[in-house]
Amino acid sequence: MSLAEAVAAAERLPEVLAASAAARAAAAALQGAARPSEASFSLATHSVTARQSLAVSLPLSWITQRGSRSAAGRGDADAAAHAQKGAQLEARFLLQSAWFSLAAKAQRASAQAARAGRLQSNAEAVNSLLEAGRVPEFDRSRARAEAGLAAAEAAGAEEEQRAASALLARLLGLEADLVLDAEPRPAPEEEPGLEGLVAQVRETAPVVLVQAARAQAASARVDLAGRLRWPGLGVEAGADFNDPTQPGTDKWIGIAVSVPFAAGPGLALAHAERDQELARLDQVRREAASDAESAWHVARSARLRRRSRRARDRPDVDPTPRARSPHRFPEWYEIRARVPREPRTLPARWPRSRRRAFPASGPSLLP
Repeated sequence: MSLAEAVAAAERLPEVLAASAAARAAAAALQGAARPSEASFSLATHSVTARQSLAVSLPLSWITQRGSRSAAGRGDADAAAHAQKGAQLEARFLLQSAWFSLAAKAQRASAQAARAGRLQSNAEAVNSLLEAGRVPEFDRSRARAEAGLAAAEAAGAEEEQRAASALLARLLGLEADLVLDAEPRPAPEEEPGLEGLVAQVRETAPVVLVQAARAQAASARVDLAGRLRWPGLGVEAGADFNDPTQPGTDKWIGIAVSVPFAAGPGLALAHAERDQELARLDQVRREAASDAESAWHVARSARLRRRSRRARDRPDVDPTPRARSPHRFPEWYEIRARVPREPRTLPARWPRSRRRAFPASGPSLLP
């Protein structure tokens, strides 16, 4: 599976679907904020006077509050839209991370398997040299131990590759037991300028845009809370029909005034929420710039390290330096095999335990 095929499945992730639904809900709320307030209708009947009575009440405060409500709803809708874009980018990043993790673990598993094969061949060669009496028992034990350790590490690397494949398959909505292969692997591109990248991220990162929209909505709510302190006006009208005590239809109209006693604390709350959102905006910008700078250095370090490895052009480099032996068995034993051997004569007075410590053949180290 290629990287482009894996990233194309980002739209199907649950996080992206939830963010899309939230964006649609915010857009619908914006349309509702621009419409007039609720009008109430009432129907009544009387046992003595009018048999039918109709009344309607329409508040007029929405005319002065319409702009502020629309601005607050527009800020929420913009925040939801930017959050949707951020969820899409986060899903793409998640899939890219899983894909590259699978590629890295597959490469490591291949290198570990090759290393285990080399060390197994070394162990067999050392065993042959021991049977010929050209190396001590210690060398065979060490070769077997390193071959066994390499085989265990190769098996562990293979299991890690399977786990990475299962993770990518679950993100793509596939069967977890499906074995995926991350191919082809794209070459890393050169990083953009650090200063320009940080400046761009501080203004156009999705998290920054989301928080900026939330701060804008909070500012609009401050204006709305200020307008809600004014007394509200409403129009009421009605008519009485089929009244035996009246010669005709009795019509009436009036004005209703509502006094907002709790508007003061609401305005203070709106001011506090606006200050909180503005402070969060500054914090988000700082964090986004710091994350972008860290990611830039990590990407540059990885690219330079890859370029230096390709420049060395050494495919036999051990991928796990902690398990590297101080000797490389193929070259070491090949050199020892070319050294001419002479029969060795040991003193007859040496004990038998000391005689076993020396091979039966090889260059004499005794005076």
